[in-house]
Amino acid sequence: MPSPSTGPVERVDELKLLEEKETRRQGLVSNLPAYAGAAIILLVIAKVAIVSHGLTATMLALISGANPLQVLSGAMILLLPFSGLIVIHANESQYKYRPGLAETRRAEIQLGVYLTLFLLSFVLSGGWILMTVVLLAVRHALFVYDKKRGKAVDRFTLLSHEEWLRTPPTDTICRTIWQAVNQKEEERRRVARRHPIDLASIERLDGELSDLSAQFDERAERINRLKFSEGAIFGPVVAIYAVTFLIQFFGNDRPWMPAERIELKNGDIEVGYIVESGDSWTTVLVDGSRVIVRLPSDSVKSRDLCAISKDDGSRTKTIYKYFSKSEPAYKPCPKMGSARTP
Repeated sequence: MPSPSTGPVERVDELKLLEEKETRRQGLVSNLPAYAGAAIILLVIAKVAIVSHGLTATMLALISGANPLQVLSGAMILLLPFSGLIVIHANESQYKYRPGLAETRRAEIQLGVYLTLFLLSFVLSGGWILMTVVLLAVRHALFVYDKKRGKAVDRFTLLSHEEWLRTPPTDTICRTIWQAVNQKEEERRRVARRHPIDLASIERLDGELSDLSAQFDERAERINRLKFSEGAIFGPVVAIYAVTFLIQFFGNDRPWMPAERIELKNGDIEVGYIVESGDSWTTVLVDGSRVIVRLPSDSVKSRDLCAISKDDGSRTKTIYKYFSKSEPAYKPCPKMGSARTP
């Protein structure tokens, strides 16, 4: 029979509590797209406010000139570091309570996790990869610790019949069944000591014991699946990623567009970000003052990408290039800003 939970015996309807918790979790998951959409809208508004340095006119101009594809692409680039969550979520599969999970299948999950992490190491910076590896190691350490405390299981644990009879379950329904089994066992022992042996009564009691055991096993299985189905660490991991991302997000006033050195036909130079470009007008967010200027498109002689900061012109420092020096891909932007006003 399955092992009931250890620890202080407290009579509660575990299955009901776990089902209510699972219902709340499923409700949260089903509404996740709506929450994510609202969060993205709020982040875009916050980013526009940070980029604009509090200038209301600049904020309105950026919002009106924003290209949905541009914003979506920028959001995908910003969320690229969160691809490490794919690895961590997949890693949770080997810790879930699945009695039929063979060691070969567990090894396949681990191989998939390591392979995905290896592929991401060519795209993500060394810092994000290191963070993911540390979180995976912490996850395994917590799982081992929880197993020792009886708070986590990854496979089916069996007790001998005698051990099971001496171990009262915490679930109120399982406990009632467990008490009935103990009573039936005692009754069977009394009947077996009679002479002559009452085979009909023994057969009846064996059938009742079999039915009770099946009821217990079914309920205990449902409890175990709900109790140990989801890794408790995944929520905190998402929070860690989110906090790290938000610190970088709100601590950086860089727009989602690349900086450009714009040379005009009259010899003037603008350094800023192209918000919108058309046949008639080119809208520029000036880097220093963060004001919006609109230039006649036919007055633009050339446009060249440039790097506002050292990091902008450098390639991603993957773990393989973390200690190597590389030449900037783009030249630094001129140390000058336009004194124009919108």
